Amino acid sequence: MTAEEHTALGAAYEAQGKADLARAEYEAALAARESAGPLLGLGNLAVAEGRAGEAEAYFRRALRHEPDNALIQNNLAWALLLEGKALEEAETLAREALAREPRLAPYIRDTLALLAKRRGDLAGARTELEAALAAASEADVPLRRQLYGHLAAILREAGEAEAAVAAERAAALLAPSGGP
Repeated sequence: MTAEEHTALGAAYEAQGKADLARAEYEAALAARESAGPLLGLGNLAVAEGRAGEAEAYFRRALRHEPDNALIQNNLAWALLLEGKALEEAETLAREALAREPRLAPYIRDTLALLAKRRGDLAGARTELEAALAAASEADVPLRRQLYGHLAAILREAGEAEAAVAAERAAALLAPSGGP
């Protein structure tokens, strides 16, 4: 198999939640030829497994191959946010990603919201999450649940208990993933 085929198979396994199989395919792709795709996949797996520092290293390597890739920029910003370091760099990366790829706005604005929260800017975080929800596809239930969850947490921290409950209720009303 080619590096591209290993990467595609890794992505399919990742989407199915088969992390070990995905990792093996991404590593096989890297053994054949280093490129952004398998590095991005390995970084995503590292984030999902709580290894933000490892994810950061993968995303930085991926950016060397595709420095204008908005998805990689946002994922690196997310890893930095999780690590609680280089937050100015994380915000710069996320803003560049948003300017570069508006179709990723719901994900990037979620990153920007949590960066704003980290700075103590709860109003800015709320604004970003509301914009993320407005841009998110109605069909992307898992993303919308995540966004409502983040919004509820920010509203609760801001002392807006009723609004937080409304956001939690909105998340609960969404159909289960894969459901009708």
